[in-house]
Amino acid sequence: MKLLFTVMIGALSAHMVFAGIVNVSTESGSDDRMAPSICRITVGGTNVVRVAYLEGCSGGVLSGTNIRIKDINQSTGAIVATVQMASGTYGAPRISRDGQGIAYWKLRTIGGSTVAVPHFRSLSLSGLSMGSEEYPSDQGYARNQSNGTIYTGASTDITVDNNWPPAITDGTSPTLVWEDRFSEAAGELGAYTPLVKWVPGGSIDDVDDSHGCVSPGISDEGTYLVYANGGQIYRATSWSLPGTQVSYNGNGTSAYPAISGSGQYVVFESTSSNFSGVAHDVADVYWWDANSATTVNLAYATGSGPAYSTAIRASISPDGGFIGFDSTWFNWTTTDIFWPTNDVAPYAFRVERGSTSTRRMLSHGNQATDDGYVAANGARVSMEDGGYAAWDTSDGSYASRTGRDILLRLP
Repeated sequence: MKLLFTVMIGALSAHMVFAGIVNVSTESGSDDRMAPSICRITVGGTNVVRVAYLEGCSGGVLSGTNIRIKDINQSTGAIVATVQMASGTYGAPRISRDGQGIAYWKLRTIGGSTVAVPHFRSLSLSGLSMGSEEYPSDQGYARNQSNGTIYTGASTDITVDNNWPPAITDGTSPTLVWEDRFSEAAGELGAYTPLVKWVPGGSIDDVDDSHGCVSPGISDEGTYLVYANGGQIYRATSWSLPGTQVSYNGNGTSAYPAISGSGQYVVFESTSSNFSGVAHDVADVYWWDANSATTVNLAYATGSGPAYSTAIRASISPDGGFIGFDSTWFNWTTTDIFWPTNDVAPYAFRVERGSTSTRRMLSHGNQATDDGYVAANGARVSMEDGGYAAWDTSDGSYASRTGRDILLRLP
């Protein structure tokens, strides 16, 4: 692959643009930078992509020593501003689609115990600055539906039990939603995972007390909630669960849903073979339209049948126009633009809504080795309107340092 190399000087530092791909994690060091979350906003009259990601990770594990946030000029890829949080132990961040807030897990010592607690910080639209760190005072509880007992505390292992960041709505007073868990000491971790919600400054409220509700996502205004339960995907309206079953009694396991800003579109991964479209015996990525109740299999390569390998970790842009996912597909024909030539590692892809012919590999990378984009413990491509996308990579084609980096694709 021929790389177009340009060096531009941003407001804060030099950055590199490779044929529309920007390495935004330019700081020195050998640590892994992972799990980006992006939004497109206007700050001080400049159109920027606001990106948040983990720093200080190691071994491809989604646990870092801080979270860094940057504003990137949408046209040039120049770094306009950057801030970072104080040193600590953080899980993957999720930035609101209007850029006014960020949600994440962080370890805190409370009452002599170290627990993983959901956190929120407001973000300015007049410049890149953060508000004070907030977290619920009644953090880390879950209710055992068999006996009504309330347990305090949460798992101290962010990387295993709390790597799915809290979902967050738009607005200056957003709602956060997450799956709660019992303390490990109670012996109940993973047995029940009710969904709970919290508005900063308030108390935690139950969304649903049922066990097994995981991986929540929420529409921009908080009208629609999507989640997985019992291997199926549901979309609920106005916090009334269970809601509509998106995965239509799939005969496999459906997981990791994402929802568009309006709530009309839902994407997810599934091993089911009885959905409409093409299916096979490994996980595929599906797109669902609430208005037409249509399900489309995006894991179909024109002229060459379904992919040989898995397609997982679907994400969707706010307007629902672009879907991102990870895959090791390598059996595409030349009609499928930018296809990988082997299956040694997952790569990042995007596709326009409802049309597999627009499928595009976001970065070729070094396809001859086990480099390129590698999905790590729940991390996934972050998508924005217009086809903007961010992901993490270990591919040396885009950076000279060791360690994973954050790449941003400018359409």
